[in-house]
Amino acid sequence: LKEQSLQELKASQLPNGGFPWIPGGKADPYITLHVLAGFSEAEHYGVSIPKEVIAKALRYVISELPRHLKPEESEVSLLLYAAYVLTAFEEFRQKDIVELKTGYSLVRAWLDFADKHYQAMTQIGKAYAAYAYWRLGEKDKGGVYLDRAFDGAREDPVTGVYWQPEKYSWLWYHDTLETHAFLTRVLQQQRPQDKRLPGMVQWMLFNRTGSHWKSTKA
Repeated sequence: LKEQSLQELKASQLPNGGFPWIPGGKADPYITLHVLAGFSEAEHYGVSIPKEVIAKALRYVISELPRHLKPEESEVSLLLYAAYVLTAFEEFRQKDIVELKTGYSLVRAWLDFADKHYQAMTQIGKAYAAYAYWRLGEKDKGGVYLDRAFDGAREDPVTGVYWQPEKYSWLWYHDTLETHAFLTRVLQQQRPQDKRLPGMVQWMLFNRTGSHWKSTKA
């Protein structure tokens, strides 16, 4: 099943390195980043990943992202997601691939741009920024963004720790459950003694429908 899925992914990658929403469609930066994030996660758990496929996808993202430097919530969210994903591939930056080294250096420019438009950041965007800053060696700034990600968090003895659902919560950069799960993971990794962790897990369990989640991704 793993090999079959990998072959399907390879077949759907376009000549420019991007991945489309559906086979035969146009390359899309978000979907390409989504695929790259999946490969990064797999590698974290010891799974062998296709380096050539990843290098091509990284090149596509690096060439595509400059046109998304706009002070809009959706664009800022995309830039922060890209910063989070690209900084996960440290091995590629160290290799003699000029485009990838250049792209890695652009991450800071994307973060600086997003920082200037802080009001356009979503909760998960702030968590992506925290991760990217940590990976760039800026521990203090990463900590600041993690604190900002928890701005507005509330606590209830029954439902646990939560945030108010954001406007247009069906959009990928507003998804309530995905944001909550990601922030739980970040807090567990960076501040494992944080007293909010049990309440965050409590909220996720409270928001199941019986024994099911709302989607496979959830």
